[in-house]
Amino acid sequence: MRPLIQSDGIVHVRACIVAAERYFWIPKGVIAVGGFAATKIDGLGGILIGDAQTAARTSALPTVNAQVLAAWASEQAKLLVESPLSDKEKHRIAGFVLQCGGDISRLPIIERGGDYLNIEALKSLLSDQDHAAVFEGAEVDYDEDKDSCHPRDFKDNFKPDPELFFLDNPPQPMATIDGKSWPSCIIEEDQRLSYDDIFRGVLTEIWGDFEEYTEDDAVVGTVGNYDEIQREVSVFNPSPAFETSHISEATPAPSGLS
Repeated sequence: MRPLIQSDGIVHVRACIVAAERYFWIPKGVIAVGGFAATKIDGLGGILIGDAQTAARTSALPTVNAQVLAAWASEQAKLLVESPLSDKEKHRIAGFVLQCGGDISRLPIIERGGDYLNIEALKSLLSDQDHAAVFEGAEVDYDEDKDSCHPRDFKDNFKPDPELFFLDNPPQPMATIDGKSWPSCIIEEDQRLSYDDIFRGVLTEIWGDFEEYTEDDAVVGTVGNYDEIQREVSVFNPSPAFETSHISEATPAPSGLS
């Protein structure tokens, strides 16, 4: 756990980001008022000092400001990227770091072919690709209206397309307090980034302008040797200017020409 100290010298947080899934039995962080727990919080393990939102002190907002929270979250990212946690857990941590307005460092933001890719790995991959098919979500679920196979066959034998990107939805808000989603309620709008924002930023950096369209019945995987599983995906293509420049770089000049 790392303390979070503001300019007033007060420790407003002593906690760490945790990657546990949202199950009722997993411990959560606590927002405390006057030494007493007022509100529980997801994504963190530890204690945050809060301001009571009710006279009974049964609800509280953390007192830490956005700048200090973002700096603390960025430090957490640097520490946890070197941890023995699985890439899947690190991917979830990245979502909480983004919620706090932090820099995700080398934490992964997207999954493809069973591998979780950080920003640099994604840049390297996209620089050699002329398209990217993206499924919104962490995994493909069985759909009785679309899939001809038995649900058990789907569960046991579904194999996703190895070239398909899985862009997960961000974690739920770490806390909802009197109708306010925390920490988004203290983070400036242009600092509230998601996995999708990061992905599109990488596309822009590598491809420049890009085109996007929706394919309603794209093959996202198979069950066994026969059943193709189709779902809606977003397809991204680089601009024609990018493709032309890549062709020019990759095509050697004919011999005999200066």
